[in-house]
Amino acid sequence: MIAPPATRPTVVRQGGTGLWLVPILVACHLLVALPLLAPASWGVLAASLVLCGLLIFVRGFGFTAGFHRYFSHHAFKTSRAFAFILGALGSTGLRGGPLWWAAHHRNHHRTSDKPEDIHRPVDGVWHNYLGWLLVWENGVTDLNCMRDFAKHPEQVWLNRFWLLPSVLMAGFCAAAGWLVAGLPGLYAFLGLGFGLSTVLIFHGQSLLDVLAHRWGRRRFDLADTSHNIAALHLLFMGEAWHNNHHHHPGSARMGFFPGEMDAAHDTLRVLRLFGIVWDLREPDPRVLEVNRVEDMVAPDLAKRSGIGGLPAHLAPAIRLPE
Repeated sequence: MIAPPATRPTVVRQGGTGLWLVPILVACHLLVALPLLAPASWGVLAASLVLCGLLIFVRGFGFTAGFHRYFSHHAFKTSRAFAFILGALGSTGLRGGPLWWAAHHRNHHRTSDKPEDIHRPVDGVWHNYLGWLLVWENGVTDLNCMRDFAKHPEQVWLNRFWLLPSVLMAGFCAAAGWLVAGLPGLYAFLGLGFGLSTVLIFHGQSLLDVLAHRWGRRRFDLADTSHNIAALHLLFMGEAWHNNHHHHPGSARMGFFPGEMDAAHDTLRVLRLFGIVWDLREPDPRVLEVNRVEDMVAPDLAKRSGIGGLPAHLAPAIRLPE
């Protein structure tokens, strides 16, 4: 007896953002002023700023290593438990659930700067910065595009309830502050630890969305407008090497050449020592030698090589399910 074909996952209205994100962002901005209601000691304020820096690091890592390099591009392998942690940390950046964001990002690579790209440069700075997150039509998760992860119930659940990790993180910061210094500590840890880190992470990612296809250096001649932004790479854990990434999107390392620091990749290498992640994908040396602008590689030669340019290597890098 022939088994019936597997049911294809559907496109669902969950995991995305919308206009309701605006009051949440306003509330997070207001949290930054919370310490003014009950001023804390300099020591408590310093501790809250240390907490802010720590949260910026772990949340930024959850986004670039989790949302981007793992869920979108399979740039390394890890356990389902750690993948859930990465997805939860990335979700606290208030840019939707992991499957929702990754599905849109895969589409971004397939249709970069074309009408199907939901945040192409010609749509304007405001749309790239925030507007695309508020569009009703963008609020669905294409689980057909994410069948590789949609088969994991915990990831579908996290994608649906992606705001919960932020609520839990805020609660943890408030509780820790209360234990340290009572009400002034609660306000300091919640306002500066959670609130300020949320604001900086969100605006940092929005700034990168605006600049990555507008400003910087193009090391590789590609069929899109991606740029490397060397001046900002330290702020984005390697994400600012955007032209590099579009040339070889499946790599776990975005800083391809000496001097191109990539904090997320360095962190992944440390985690590899403990067996938490493995099989980090490195840039193919053959791909790095073609379409190099400074090398003046002729476009027809790069096209004949079969390994350079966006079309030749994009699909295997993303590894979309059959």
